[in-house]
Amino acid sequence: MRHRPIEACAFLFLFALSQLAKAESLIVPQLGAASISSRPVAKTDTQLVYAVLLKMVDRWNAHDIDGLMSVYWNSPSLLAVIDTEQFDGWENLYQSYKTQYRNLTNMGTVNPTRVEVKLLEPDLAFGVISWTIQYPENAHATEIVGTSTMNIQKIDSSWKIVALHTAFTEM
Repeated sequence: MRHRPIEACAFLFLFALSQLAKAESLIVPQLGAASISSRPVAKTDTQLVYAVLLKMVDRWNAHDIDGLMSVYWNSPSLLAVIDTEQFDGWENLYQSYKTQYRNLTNMGTVNPTRVEVKLLEPDLAFGVISWTIQYPENAHATEIVGTSTMNIQKIDSSWKIVALHTAFTEM
């Protein structure tokens, strides 16, 4: 049984997260000052990791493979397991995307249904995205439902996906 209120809350939560990820600074009053000034408010590490996951979804939906790859650790040590195929290293994953999606509309549109982040250490987080992919350009394509889990690590002051596992099925 589908729970519409839960879906609505999830949608509102994801919308709020996307707005948070787009916001670069907030207007805050300075204590003791007569005027309001603009100064950046530091985001928490959890918010920064959420922003990485949202960028991943955004770049996929924009069919921007280079932008998508920017969320991954550009290293031969990157590990990605997608369904039953393993990719060792950033370059191998990048080449796989470029080969598989020569026609970028074949990427479809990702609709996240769950986004979770758990900060494990000050420089290590675990992320989960449950999602569906639809193919509006192809009326005969089936919907794909999946879950991606990621280790996201702070490297040189930015958060990058260092390990990914994605499992999915066609509906």
